[in-house]
Amino acid sequence: YSAITKSLTHLLCKVVEKLGLSFKNARELNKIIDSSLPGRPAFKRYEIVVGSEVCEIAKYLVGTYLNVSNACLETWTLPHTSCLCPEKHYTDSNKTTRLYHDMKTGRWWWSTQKRRSQERRATIIPILISTDKTQSTEFRNKSAYPLYVTIGNIPKEIRRKPSARAYVLLAYLPTPHLEHVTNKAQRRWLLANLYHACLAKILKPLEAAGVNGLFLTSGDGLTRCGLIGDYTSSCNRCQDRRMPWRSLNLDPKLRDLDAILEALDLFDSDPANFLRNCKKAGIKPIIDPFWKNLPYANIHRSITPDILHQLYQGIVKHLVA
Repeated sequence: YSAITKSLTHLLCKVVEKLGLSFKNARELNKIIDSSLPGRPAFKRYEIVVGSEVCEIAKYLVGTYLNVSNACLETWTLPHTSCLCPEKHYTDSNKTTRLYHDMKTGRWWWSTQKRRSQERRATIIPILISTDKTQSTEFRNKSAYPLYVTIGNIPKEIRRKPSARAYVLLAYLPTPHLEHVTNKAQRRWLLANLYHACLAKILKPLEAAGVNGLFLTSGDGLTRCGLIGDYTSSCNRCQDRRMPWRSLNLDPKLRDLDAILEALDLFDSDPANFLRNCKKAGIKPIIDPFWKNLPYANIHRSITPDILHQLYQGIVKHLVA
């Protein structure tokens, strides 16, 4: 070991002076890293009040990277694989059958790009958020719902690799049990409204960014949210609650977003019929959903298939059993 060290020192003689380095050894380099480089982002704590019963526990942490557009592009180090414009792929040379395999090949990106081109040219930056229950400790049953964010401009074959670090931790959602609320229906309603209130607070910067755009390092970017949730037990895209399996190949009627927004706006003007209007529109009576004011966002067309619960535990388990 000593012979190798002496040989290396002899070969690298005066390399520090020739390269103009500000350090001579690893210890000096570590001191520069500890004193000069920025540390991890600090977390801020907010309080969300939903009713008068949950104000003391409705707290969550939000990172300083609240502007998720800048956070994604600052941590995104894959410019050679970026998708900055929509594409159309086909299975044959005659271009008769479309091939959908990534977000850039979908219809939403094309339609949004056309709408923005009529007003002002911009680069679409789709914002993807995902969350799932995570055990934070190995004892005492402590859990949390970390909220991760990424952008749809990164191809999915790279985005899904943990080593690519394409996801950024944005916030921790609260996990209250509300055991003091004895009514189960009221407890579910409070938890649902608490979830939407927290996400609305976190995604508030996207409302202005989606309308006015942002001057980012990759161009004038727009934002939009696609939701990757856990345990979406029912289909939220169409209006049919149940459909016979022989009719699965038919195209059902999709949900009408305008009718849903009109039903949600009736909470202040017509609270007596609010529940009835929400049931008629096929939605839960959430007072202020987090996706309500997000431009170019249709939450019912943004929910991805739940492979675990809908396919593996749903169809496959049903067929095998």
